[in-house]
Amino acid sequence: MTEGSDWISKKIDKFVVVNKKLGKGAFGTVFRGFCEDDENKLVAAKQIPIKNISNSDKMIKLIKREINNLQKLDSKYIVKLYDVSRTPNNLYMFLEYCMDGDLKEYLKKKKGGMLSEPEAIKFFKHIVEGFKELQKHQIIHRDIKPANIMLSGGRAKISDFGFSRQLEVDNQAYMTLLGSPLYMSPQILEGTKFSSKCDVWSVGLVFYEMLYGKTPWMGTSQINLFNNIKEKPLVFPSDPVRSDKVKSLIKRMLQFREEDRISWQEVFDDELITGDRKLLEESVRLIEINKDNLEKSMIENGAYIQTNLVVNYLKNVEEDNETESDEKISNQGKDTECNNESKQTITEDKYQYEEKAEQLVKQQIDNEKMRKNIMKVNEYILYERNVSFFYNFVIQKIIKSFNSNILSISGDLYFRIIFAICKCQNINLERVNHMLKSQTSDFNPQLWKNYQQSREFIKTQKTITQDIYHSKKFFQELLKKTSEVVENSLKKDPSKESLKKFQEVMNDKLTQDSNFKQVYQQTLAELLNNLKQLAPSTNKKDILIIIRYIMVCQNPYSEFNNSDFDFNKFYEEIDNCQLDSLREEIIKKLNSISQ
Repeated sequence: MTEGSDWISKKIDKFVVVNKKLGKGAFGTVFRGFCEDDENKLVAAKQIPIKNISNSDKMIKLIKREINNLQKLDSKYIVKLYDVSRTPNNLYMFLEYCMDGDLKEYLKKKKGGMLSEPEAIKFFKHIVEGFKELQKHQIIHRDIKPANIMLSGGRAKISDFGFSRQLEVDNQAYMTLLGSPLYMSPQILEGTKFSSKCDVWSVGLVFYEMLYGKTPWMGTSQINLFNNIKEKPLVFPSDPVRSDKVKSLIKRMLQFREEDRISWQEVFDDELITGDRKLLEESVRLIEINKDNLEKSMIENGAYIQTNLVVNYLKNVEEDNETESDEKISNQGKDTECNNESKQTITEDKYQYEEKAEQLVKQQIDNEKMRKNIMKVNEYILYERNVSFFYNFVIQKIIKSFNSNILSISGDLYFRIIFAICKCQNINLERVNHMLKSQTSDFNPQLWKNYQQSREFIKTQKTITQDIYHSKKFFQELLKKTSEVVENSLKKDPSKESLKKFQEVMNDKLTQDSNFKQVYQQTLAELLNNLKQLAPSTNKKDILIIIRYIMVCQNPYSEFNNSDFDFNKFYEEIDNCQLDSLREEIIKKLNSISQ
């Protein structure tokens, strides 16, 4: 029986495949599918027509290789293969369904087709984690490109192993030209010997594109592209500004000659990959040797904010290892070969499933719409959380500048300003926490109910709970020290009204009443008055940044004006802003305030 394109659905073993295309892979079309015993467990069904491969030993070999390689891999950062089936007309690969599309589409939605550096690094780290698993099994991918990096639950996953192959350690081989030329290493373009370093090149190119919105080399043909790579040096645009550690790693990944290019092990050991762990280890060491409780708390808080400043789609990833549902989907399929003739045919139970297929597809589409709405609600909650952590970031900036003698203010103002901002942060976090626990909200009641039953809600609630634990711990220590400092200052000058007023809010009451609002704004204004006279002449960029941040603290929602605000880009732009440009912006804002 020859199959046309007008089918609605079909049962293949324990799966139902629906005629809704998700995309095209290296050898076939990818359709939406689900488990027969649970229609909520979605899969991506890769359909490869038998007629396209039956007369090609090379195609059969490549497909077998893809299946065999995927069966060996087990990583959260690689798209999983659940099962393989053959019917008279098609070969089917049932793969993990990635609900958020691919990196290529994600980049298209971003301004300039690029990401902020922290976001690009997050994706890059996910890809590198996937390659740790590939290296363990001596597998090279050969076709890394943004379209083959899938996104699901805040995690990037390597997909489409159609051109992958296994190499012995340190072995090299020749290959025919397969994959996507733009992201190919020079050795593959030229048809010379290659090794696993061909993937180092491709991942380096993808990383570059995430950071700059384009690849460093283009070409009108493969030959032209190869010549451009060979003759034109790697150039990093001056805008946007990127860190030296990122550019250094990319430069080592994009060396023309394989012997000059770094290996995967060198990528794994790079500071960009290991830096967070080393920072954490250093923080733990400092905490252990420090006897002062406030100092310990400051170090802990600084370490926490180092890796948790901005929580968004990427940061708030699934932490359940995705094992439960995967194990239920994937069982006997691991031993399936391409030539397995025992699989059920496409016609079996076909019409039984066609009767309800349209209803199921509609239901799944409705579920996806609901998920998008849930993600919007979650985006707003995380936005409010990120506003709260902006305050924490400002505190860290003030602490570092004060301790390094860049910020020269009195001790009592120093403690009052960081206490006031810290209390504001904790008030905001408590407000977010209360919002999550409440049965009602400003959102549609049914949507809010669905959100509170979602995995996104559970993850976000866990994040907020951790945030509150760390923030409140720091706040309690700061309250003790600030109370002590203010009391000592009042003994020296009992007539100082600002200190008396401040004493009234030195408590652990986390409500933003009119009294706290007034004291908070007065304390910010006091610091600004101390610093604004420095703005026209100072060459200390940190002073200008603190002025800029304090002005935002006065009214954060005028700066962070919508729930999809890019906090990473905000921090990045201020940090990378030239001294004179930052000065000009601040003076303009100060003048507008005084008018």
